[in-house]
Amino acid sequence: MSTEHRESTHHTPIEVVVESFKNEAENHGRRGSCFPRIVSQLCHGWNRKIIRQDNGGDFPRRIDGAVRAALACGTYFSVLMLSGQQTLPTVWLGNLFLLIVTLKDSVGASIPFAARLIRDMVLTMGVSFVVNIILHSMGTRAFSILLPPVAGAFTFFIMSCPYLACKNYMVIIMWIVIQLGLHDEDLTNSHMDQAKLVLGLFGTCLAGIMTAIIFMTIPMPRPALASNNVNQLLAQSDRDMQILLYSTKVVWLNAGTSSNTVRRAHGILELAVERLKCCSRKLKANANAVEVERNIARFFAMKKGNDYRKGSLIQWSNFICDQQIHVDTIHIAVTQRLLEGGHTAYNEQLREAKISLASNMKETLDSLVDIAIESIQVCTAVAESKDNGKPTKFDQEDSLHERIEEILVKTRHAWGLALPKAESIMLNSDLANVPSLAFFVRRMHVFYGIYKFCDGLKLYMKNADQVPERKSTWCLFKSYVTQPWPPLVGKHYRLPFKASVGMIIASLWAVVPFLYNRSSPFEIWPALTVASVNLATAGASYNKCIDRLWAILLASAFALLVQFFTGEHLFLEDYVKLPIVVSFTFVAIYLRNPSRPYPATYAAFCIGAILYGSIKNDFDVEGYVTDRIVLTFVGVIIFVLVEFLLFPRSSRKSVQVKAKTFLTQTHTYMIQALTTLNSMEHLANHADTKSTWMEQTQTSAPADVKTVTDDFLCNVDILQSFQLDAQVSMTKANNELQSAVNEPCLGLSHPINQSLWINLMGEEMQCNKQMQALTEAIKSLSEFYLNRSDPLPLMRWGWPALYKDIVEQVVDQLSVCCS
Repeated sequence: MSTEHRESTHHTPIEVVVESFKNEAENHGRRGSCFPRIVSQLCHGWNRKIIRQDNGGDFPRRIDGAVRAALACGTYFSVLMLSGQQTLPTVWLGNLFLLIVTLKDSVGASIPFAARLIRDMVLTMGVSFVVNIILHSMGTRAFSILLPPVAGAFTFFIMSCPYLACKNYMVIIMWIVIQLGLHDEDLTNSHMDQAKLVLGLFGTCLAGIMTAIIFMTIPMPRPALASNNVNQLLAQSDRDMQILLYSTKVVWLNAGTSSNTVRRAHGILELAVERLKCCSRKLKANANAVEVERNIARFFAMKKGNDYRKGSLIQWSNFICDQQIHVDTIHIAVTQRLLEGGHTAYNEQLREAKISLASNMKETLDSLVDIAIESIQVCTAVAESKDNGKPTKFDQEDSLHERIEEILVKTRHAWGLALPKAESIMLNSDLANVPSLAFFVRRMHVFYGIYKFCDGLKLYMKNADQVPERKSTWCLFKSYVTQPWPPLVGKHYRLPFKASVGMIIASLWAVVPFLYNRSSPFEIWPALTVASVNLATAGASYNKCIDRLWAILLASAFALLVQFFTGEHLFLEDYVKLPIVVSFTFVAIYLRNPSRPYPATYAAFCIGAILYGSIKNDFDVEGYVTDRIVLTFVGVIIFVLVEFLLFPRSSRKSVQVKAKTFLTQTHTYMIQALTTLNSMEHLANHADTKSTWMEQTQTSAPADVKTVTDDFLCNVDILQSFQLDAQVSMTKANNELQSAVNEPCLGLSHPINQSLWINLMGEEMQCNKQMQALTEAIKSLSEFYLNRSDPLPLMRWGWPALYKDIVEQVVDQLSVCCS
């Protein structure tokens, strides 16, 4: 660590842990231990820069996003309004798409999103224009009568259509196009004018999208590229995986000799696991964007060579996420006091067993960790594209995956010899019971986690050069048009039905004379509001309604305040309005809350619509603001009535039911685990140590042997299915929790306590990890009876019976809870 770090008087929690770890290493070094080398590698990378990145704010990111959005809006309005053009109408619509594209995290994320927007707009505008022509041909009266049901049917089609990605935005586009010319006599008899107007709408949206992409690529001081963050994330994940492996090795080698070192290694490991979990999510979220940016760079550079491995970053990020289950297994086994293991912490025989297991595994564990770290560094370098087309260690004759395979075989052999020696110390002891079992259970899980992690590295490098075949354009088009429609089940069509009913009601403001006369020329806003706030859950929709009202009130108040100080005539000048749009957009985007971004985004959109949409319609700002607030509120009321009266669905009740279902499913899982352990006990009692169990079943095994084997394997499959069912219930409850918290309380049920339910979801997630660990433990333990040809002491210790005793206690406790 740097001198500046040592001399600093203020220490973060990470610094304290690392410093104490290093001090412990120095103390061990004085006694001639090899631990200082391990800890120096373990602490490598926890430097001042990384600590500052973890604990610092996001000021640079906020400034960058706000500047890009503000300058893009200013440029867009300057080009379209100051030029005096009349071809591109409805400028506020292009500003909407400008903002949603600009606020993407990177160029690689904004370009695919913009491509999907353009594709959906072409399809929606084309079909909507045809429907509009058909309605026009029937006459104005028929147009007015048919518009609400047609709008509702079209909305239902859009919301359930698998071909459209941005469905809410497409409902807005559909409504704007389909009602064109209803009250405009100049457009009623001229299809060419209608076509020009639709093309102008598309051009306006396209202008906003292209302006956003241009400003995403402008250096401020560098372009908004996902590559800027991914290299840092790759380095962080590399470092965290190294720390994870070193910490696990430190715990293993120092068990029974230095409890202080083990405790500090626990702290380092927990930090590494949490950082790796967060880093893997960010890396996977940015991997596709980086690949898009790399493909664009190769296209403009006209490179025909392969200076990086295509898809390597996506493959590596997927690998890290897939290995999270083994990381969690290591974390659970190392850091938690399971199975009453603390009762034997000071027993001499158990301490001797720990030291025996550590000494017999030290050499192979060192080799395994070293080759794993070397492999991680190579994979990270390939994912970063640092090889520049040169052969990497993947391509060498003595490849890494072959070396890992060799070391894994040695490690497996060493484990098969070390475990019986450690167990033999406890076999004749009075402590050969459940507490003594705890240590061996944890070590078996740690070994299983490390072994599976390194085995995954071997398979990843072995298959790294097998680049997936690139699909042709025809195959991509075929897969797009053959997407399946949602199954004919009510829950899949609740959202389309809800949106279509809301649009039918909102469209009355365009066809009923009384409502139209009171709201013209802004009769489209109730329908646009309904289309915007239509979300899957009641809590999310209610929250978005409140956010939309708050945003329009804020933008309106700011516009009226500026008009109050500048005067009505000066306020209409472009040299006054443009700075207002730019400054307000900058402040709104800078203050945007990442966990709730809609209010600030919509406020930034509203200020442009208020200042420039009102001029086009010959309305003063005061009149426009009043009508806009009222009609937005009308749309909110329509959707709230549809949501809570016609299609009621309480997220609060759903979360409560799913949380309770998870508890009952956990109880069912534990009962099935008990049944599986019973079948494993029968398997152990029938085991013939002269030949492998599989050999017996595949040759001339008697019928009862095959029956016992089939029964056990069937129970394992059922156990896995029960664990997946519980995981699905937990995931659904966790995903809908925020909606349940936001759902308005009408006094008909108890409100949800957010902090308590967040803690409950955390406990359920931890419980799910424990169930995964138990399933893997049963599967790994069964291999000793299915595939062993030589007897081991653990077979004579009766592990299935010990597991069964523990699970029986859990089942009894869960039975009390569920009853």
